[in-house]
Amino acid sequence: MTHINALDPGASPLDYYGFELRRHREAAGLTQKQLGDILNYTGSLVGQIETARKLPTPEFSERADAALGTDGMFSRLVELVLRSRLPAWFQQVAELEGR
Repeated sequence: MTHINALDPGASPLDYYGFELRRHREAAGLTQKQLGDILNYTGSLVGQIETARKLPTPEFSERADAALGTDGMFSRLVELVLRSRLPAWFQQVAELEGR
């Protein structure tokens, strides 16, 4: 079983993403391995994202939205997570490049 950190969802966008992923997975009655199997990822990766040790990807987020019925919530959150991981001076450049 993956070590479960006590995440503070207000600490960062990455922590909030992990907190919500765990909350929705548990509400669906799924283990990390079961969700990983549904998403075609490992249960270990699900656990690492839930504990804010790994960054989610847009593809992971789309699959999580579909599997957990979250109406695009993770796809919207992943943009915030990825932007928050960039240095402040580079954020504007990344936004322009994204357009």
